[in-house]
Amino acid sequence: MGIFGNFFSSPYPWKDSHVRSRILPLEFRPAVNEADFAFCESLHRKNEAHGVPADHIETFQESLRNGQMLTLIASLQDKQVATCSLQWAGETMLCLTYGLVDPLFQHQGIGTTMCFARFGLIPLERAPVGVMINALETSMSFYQRLGFQSIGRMSDVTHRFHVACLQGMTAELIDYSRALLDEAGAKIDWLAMQIPEQPECTGEDAFCFFD
Repeated sequence: MGIFGNFFSSPYPWKDSHVRSRILPLEFRPAVNEADFAFCESLHRKNEAHGVPADHIETFQESLRNGQMLTLIASLQDKQVATCSLQWAGETMLCLTYGLVDPLFQHQGIGTTMCFARFGLIPLERAPVGVMINALETSMSFYQRLGFQSIGRMSDVTHRFHVACLQGMTAELIDYSRALLDEAGAKIDWLAMQIPEQPECTGEDAFCFFD
């Protein structure tokens, strides 16, 4: 059981058995060039029919290129299937942004795997931290299953969002997240990726959509 044997007596913000049943052997790498950015943009467009705001594409395109967030591309069996991003909003708050899964691969656990991949990228020395998202109404139940709590709502012209937070991401839970993916056969370099620092993580720059 590896590291998991040490966690069964510890409280989780999520149901451990459910989470472990959803983790996939994805391979993660940073998005670094125009071909990568074009793939991420294609996922945004594919998901517009599923609730992602079409009028947000220009903000997304800018965010991919301005260095203000770390964007990852996830592959399953050598096929690129998803993208997700993250950024710091102060010393003790991480923002999860832009989780987009190819509609052909949704509802298989990719969103859950991307969440725990980003939890695992938090440097241990910064724990404990909070994790924040802005989630569409239709996504909120997903985040609630992972322990997020709605702390408010916001609206733009066409959509309403939950501002949600997961408090108390400890070093123990970061290690748990890394072990979860490692034992599932996922590939990610936990120590090589740097998360950009931002002064805040609210409004249009902090959207997060999942399967």
